[in-house]
Amino acid sequence: MNTENLNALITHYTDQINVIVNDENDDVLKWQGSAYFQQVFDLDSENLADNFEEAIQYMNPLIKRLNGSSKSPAEGIVELMRIRSDEMRSMFKKLFKDDNSDFDGRSQRILEFTSKANAMIDELLDGKSKYKQTYNGVLAYLFAYKPSENYIYKFTEANEFADCMDFPDAVKNGNKFRLENFYQMCDDVLSEINENQDMEQLYQMRYGDDAADMNDEGHMFVCDLIYSASRYNLFEGIEYPKSSRKANSKAMREQEMQEKAEKLQQLKEELVGLEADLAKLQASYNVSDELVLTGRHVVHQKYGEGLITEQNGCKILVDFGGTTKKFVLPGAITGGFLKISDADVNSCAGRLGDLDDQCLHMKKLIARNKMLQKSLQ
Repeated sequence: MNTENLNALITHYTDQINVIVNDENDDVLKWQGSAYFQQVFDLDSENLADNFEEAIQYMNPLIKRLNGSSKSPAEGIVELMRIRSDEMRSMFKKLFKDDNSDFDGRSQRILEFTSKANAMIDELLDGKSKYKQTYNGVLAYLFAYKPSENYIYKFTEANEFADCMDFPDAVKNGNKFRLENFYQMCDDVLSEINENQDMEQLYQMRYGDDAADMNDEGHMFVCDLIYSASRYNLFEGIEYPKSSRKANSKAMREQEMQEKAEKLQQLKEELVGLEADLAKLQASYNVSDELVLTGRHVVHQKYGEGLITEQNGCKILVDFGGTTKKFVLPGAITGGFLKISDADVNSCAGRLGDLDDQCLHMKKLIARNKMLQKSLQ
């Protein structure tokens, strides 16, 4: 590690501390959010969603910065907890379990959590992209839970910092992120700071009186230093080679192109299956055959009693004493717009309504699939 560059960065950091602390775009609470999270979060809480939402609130700006300002992954976790709290509780217990610094195992747990959460978002939350989880976002939950054993990263910031520290494989080994390598760089940086700097003074300068409550053993400061180096251009005047990133850029682009091609092919195959499933579902029922309602009496909350005078497929005309209105089945019945005194009709309409909802959901998945394909072409 290039200790000379590290000490130069810390000097630039302390020189600009007033700018950093008073930056209106920098919410210092986001750096103290892990302390609040540890105080509040309870995996055994009866209302896990509300508890997590309260605990993560000060970390939210940081998590959004890692994922993009338009993303709200923590809000996605809250929504999933409201629907499947027991499953999410189990997922977090597995994510947070002690691993004795088994970084490969920790990385695998992060990947598994990310994949499972995103599958649930697709299933339960219409695949909303703003709720999608990412590797570094899930790592932030680990950091919030146990900052003394974890770090957080954003690729562009960590990559630049690694170049400056002469740690060429700290962020990626080839084209694969290596958690152990990144943590090793951060640990080495922390060790060097503890040996040559007054960490207590640095914390007091950055976090003020709340520094004493931050039970992170210096990890927070390392993350803040990596972030600030890019945010406030603390690299200015420091010479370091950037060849490692440039040498890998072509390979990274080729890898990205390959990954896009593979993802595109996967989406195409999924689209074929989705369209086949939709066609099969649509062929399994016919509203006009199962709900024959011409001549039946109905009641509308506003228009009163009416008579169904005509039916064309799923569309019906209802005469309310000389005023004719159009409705669509089965939604007119399942939505409560029209009431009919026939248990069999209501039961049939409910079943058809459920099938309609399934079709609508599949159509949304198809539309989303096509949109994703377009973005990759």
